[in-house]
Amino acid sequence: MEASRKLPRLADDAEPPRPGSPRAKGLKLLRIRSDDGPRRARTRRPRQVDFSDLLRRPGQRGVPKYLRLEEVLLELIRNGHWRAGDKLPSEDQLVAETPFSLGTVQRALRELVEKRVLVRQHGKGTFVAHLPRRMTTPWHCQFLDDSGAGFLPVYSKAIERRLVGEKGSWSDYLPATGKGWLQIDRLFSINHEFLVFGRFYCDPATLRYFVDCPLGRLAGLNFLGFIVRDLSIRLTTLSHCVSLIEFPTGVSRMIQVGAGTVGMLVRATARAGSKFVYYQEFFIPPSRRQLYFSEDFEAGQG
Repeated sequence: MEASRKLPRLADDAEPPRPGSPRAKGLKLLRIRSDDGPRRARTRRPRQVDFSDLLRRPGQRGVPKYLRLEEVLLELIRNGHWRAGDKLPSEDQLVAETPFSLGTVQRALRELVEKRVLVRQHGKGTFVAHLPRRMTTPWHCQFLDDSGAGFLPVYSKAIERRLVGEKGSWSDYLPATGKGWLQIDRLFSINHEFLVFGRFYCDPATLRYFVDCPLGRLAGLNFLGFIVRDLSIRLTTLSHCVSLIEFPTGVSRMIQVGAGTVGMLVRATARAGSKFVYYQEFFIPPSRRQLYFSEDFEAGQG
């Protein structure tokens, strides 16, 4: 299946250092894993939360209590009431300030911990995790929202980068070089509902910036948009191939699904003329969300 895409613009808060800048030079390629722990708690005090108002929303009938509380806590994090590193009220405080039992509060918090939105520190409390940065206009991993007219927010985080010498599915598209291929592993949170694991492959000589830049700078970065706008590579064709597979054990563990889970594998390629610029794989677990491929790629050129 082939689909063409409109080219994106990068958000200001996802702006990486320009290629060739002092920050982008002299950095060696390492196996680097990003820190999943919370940042130091901020000194600011979030204003008081009116849970009764937040919970008095339409469309709540029939929704389990823990999901209602989970959504309210997520909304408070999304709108900045609590930020990365902030400490949440204790379980007893949440019980006192909401109409929910201790068991409901504990389940809502547990669900958010499993989704990596919150982290717990023994003896200290529950904190907002250092969340992946939101992407602007993701092209290969777009999911329709409930209205069917918009898209769910996508947050991405680069978790590992390395050089690959052996051949694989990527070598069918990318030319072999003496340096092998660059592989970047990323984790995508789709509206904090489920996780997608992605692998990006390219020729390190062609996309040198992805070799040299700090790994943390790749969080929230739209790779396609950056390649076109900042590296001035005019992409002409985007292609997608979708299949159903049983996820490898490592992938299942990464996106927190059971062993033997069958889901979608999306293979995406980008070409500049006849030359392939990158090859990507996305492992997408079963969900009720619809994956969307745009057809406006050519309109976004220039």
